[in-house]
Amino acid sequence: MPRMPREIKLLPMPTKDNTNSTTMPYRSYRISVMYCRSGRNAASTLDPSSGGMGIKLNNPRPMDRGASVYRRSVRWDPKANEPPAPETAAAPGRASDRIHDTQNFELMKRYLIRSLKYFAALCVLCMAIMALNLTTGMASLSLEETLYVMFHTPRGLLLPAVIVLLAAFYPRFGFIVRRVEGDVEEHREQIVNAFRSAGFELRREEDDALFFRAKGPLHRLLLLGEDEIKVSQYGQWIELEGIRRGVARVIYRLDSHIRMARYDKE
Repeated sequence: MPRMPREIKLLPMPTKDNTNSTTMPYRSYRISVMYCRSGRNAASTLDPSSGGMGIKLNNPRPMDRGASVYRRSVRWDPKANEPPAPETAAAPGRASDRIHDTQNFELMKRYLIRSLKYFAALCVLCMAIMALNLTTGMASLSLEETLYVMFHTPRGLLLPAVIVLLAAFYPRFGFIVRRVEGDVEEHREQIVNAFRSAGFELRREEDDALFFRAKGPLHRLLLLGEDEIKVSQYGQWIELEGIRRGVARVIYRLDSHIRMARYDKE
């Protein structure tokens, strides 16, 4: 009886990346037993290798080596493709703050200078009184004894303390601002006449303001060099800013001149 051939079972050719062959690593059409790998031993591809006798196969990649190295070395930044933010302009308040700081510094400097001037004037006045008492014989103590009493006794220390306090607060109460109803341009003639009768003259005009100063050097010395008075427009009033003695003498005359001018017009 003829012998029947044994049934041969054909296995399908590998089509996935998770298969490998033990005898045909290069996709041979010979029939062989195939098995699957998984985990760390799972095959990635069956494409030809770079050569040699090893069984590690290559998997072609869409990008070249340079691009892959660049991809591994540079991390992806989600904000890399965003348009650059516009340069932030300087805050509008910074310039004004700088100007404000400069003005405050100038005011403090002027305050200190005025205080030192008044302190020197008070010291000169005290020395003049002491000299007058010594020359006329009204003082019962000599100059050395007077200085000792002034700086070594509680009653004597009261005078230097009062001088320092007056000099410290003099810029606050020694300079004032007064207003009178009127217009600087309309009553310019009355303003000049009022200052002239008080011993002041017009020196300059700046930013719609008039600046007057004392005429003679003796008048300036009595005003401690702070004889400048500023006249400007403040709403419907004429504003005078300066030393108290000068402003007080001018404001009364100016008010009288303006009233007389209005009365003449009526």
